[in-house]
Amino acid sequence: MKTSLYREKYYQALLKEFPTKQEISSEIINLEAILNLPKGTEYFISDIHGEFKGFQHIINTGSGIIREKIYECFGSQKTNEECEQLVRLISYPVEMMQIKKSQTTPSEFEIWTMEIIANLVQFIVFCSSKYSRSKLRKKLPPKYVYLGEELIYASLAKKTKRTYIDKILEDIVELNIAEDVIKEFSCTIKFLVIDHMHIVGDIFDRGTDAYDVLNFLMDFPSIDIQWGNHDVLWLGAFSGSEACLMTLLRIATKYGYLLELEKQYGLNLRSLFQFSEENYQLLSLFIPHSDNKTAHSNSLSKVHQALLILQLKLEGLIILRNPEFKMNNRLFLEKLEEIKHSLSENCFQLVNASDPFKLTRSERQVVTDLMCSFQKSTRLDKQLNFLIEKGSLYLKYNQNLIFHGCIPLSKKGEFQWFITPELYGKSLMDFFEDQIRKAFDFRHNPDESALDLVWYCWCGKYSPLFGREEMKTFESYFMRSDEEKKETNNAYFQLRNQDEICDKILREFGIDGEHSCIVNGHTPVIAKKGESPIKANGKLFVIDGGLSRPYQCKTGIAGYTLLNNSYGFQIVTHTPFESINKFIHSHSGDSTLTKVINRDLSRKTIEETTIGEQIKVQVNELKDLLQYL
Repeated sequence: MKTSLYREKYYQALLKEFPTKQEISSEIINLEAILNLPKGTEYFISDIHGEFKGFQHIINTGSGIIREKIYECFGSQKTNEECEQLVRLISYPVEMMQIKKSQTTPSEFEIWTMEIIANLVQFIVFCSSKYSRSKLRKKLPPKYVYLGEELIYASLAKKTKRTYIDKILEDIVELNIAEDVIKEFSCTIKFLVIDHMHIVGDIFDRGTDAYDVLNFLMDFPSIDIQWGNHDVLWLGAFSGSEACLMTLLRIATKYGYLLELEKQYGLNLRSLFQFSEENYQLLSLFIPHSDNKTAHSNSLSKVHQALLILQLKLEGLIILRNPEFKMNNRLFLEKLEEIKHSLSENCFQLVNASDPFKLTRSERQVVTDLMCSFQKSTRLDKQLNFLIEKGSLYLKYNQNLIFHGCIPLSKKGEFQWFITPELYGKSLMDFFEDQIRKAFDFRHNPDESALDLVWYCWCGKYSPLFGREEMKTFESYFMRSDEEKKETNNAYFQLRNQDEICDKILREFGIDGEHSCIVNGHTPVIAKKGESPIKANGKLFVIDGGLSRPYQCKTGIAGYTLLNNSYGFQIVTHTPFESINKFIHSHSGDSTLTKVINRDLSRKTIEETTIGEQIKVQVNELKDLLQYL
């Protein structure tokens, strides 16, 4: 069989993994069998905004899936209270074991741990019915893979292996690893009920713990991320955009977690605080929202002012050198003398009327110091490289389209273009993603044009992440009228309620399935006023429900998660998470699960998924390899 040099090299590489015909044939059989398994559960969540405790609780409980499956698995064997205790234990094993220890003698606790491990093994078997043996092995804790497999496969024949199982459980207790096994098996269950996770944008800003969220996500076995506007703000800052950096630091100051960022990422903010102290006075308008009564309030008020003025100056310079952005109406520092009488506060002492966007020498030094500190953070480097590796502006997955923000549309439903008529819809998304990656790749030798486009992606009219006519930062601080502060949404956010608009967008991205849909974040769903996250008769889901605490008084809930299992979509509504202690001692769930598609559908297999398409390619390659041999 004749092959090209490229194919020859490819076959030789494959042969290193599968060196014999028998091994190739075994892999083909394995892969083709996998195609017939039910598809795993996809899990969609958006707009985490640094709310680690609330986010972690949602994952720990599997958005209510764990409770649902516990009752399916044990409902006929256990009481409701016993089932609820198992739900709480899987969600918070360490805390539940501490409670049990305090209530029992050491010998009673040992017997209890053996019973719990047996229950967890039974539940793992139940949850892994749609997985191949090799995939289940990958989801088991690495240090207990052998132990887990022995217990799992012995439990399938427990009538003949009861003594064998009991001996393993006794040894686990005797070796003093029972508590660790319970903790690790509980983690395995969470990975089993969530086969693949989609993060639909906005990990950063507003909450204090994006650092912890990203560390958690970096350990998740199967994940992708669709960048949100706040994520791109951070990517832009790390790539070298000074305007993006001043903006994210201003937001951190406004919401009261700037000092947490300093500790989490090892930032050096000394020059910023010193500069602010020397040049600004205390103004109540700038006291951080969540920091009103701390010893740092006065200093942070001054820092807040400094960062805002630096942001406005640096943004002005971007707008001036990019007339194609058409944002000259945002150059408020040019017209300060005209509007000062209508402003609520005055902190413009470092703005030179004859050259309003020029940074003073001390401002330039502060910006340089902050950028140097930000880009030298090894923790940021690790997390943002992960964000680039796992992320994109949009994703086509299992014949669905996932993106955070919007597809800019005119009021008539036509795609809006940016700079040139060719940049609209999918091409607009591709263009901005290319610029984001280009800016990140060249961060040690910055490309000013790419950096400016990343900033535009944060706040520009035709940005698929922003989705508004203009970002009214200046007005929100200084204008008195609510009407002047109001930001107008792109027409997309009204038109997405129409089936035909959703179909048009899906076709633009090459998706034309009868049951295909769009998954969106970005705009909080006002559930307490009756707004539904389900749009266009199930063609589109908006899953920003207010996981971020500042939005919860507006939405009335604490976020949504969307699930897509082998039978279709389910949406879960979450109530605000208060504490682990309250959850452990509660007698009811804190989430509501709704089946989106009420008609019966045939169960989808892996063969019908994006992963299935990849497996079929592998099978064909292996069959070609057999012919090559």
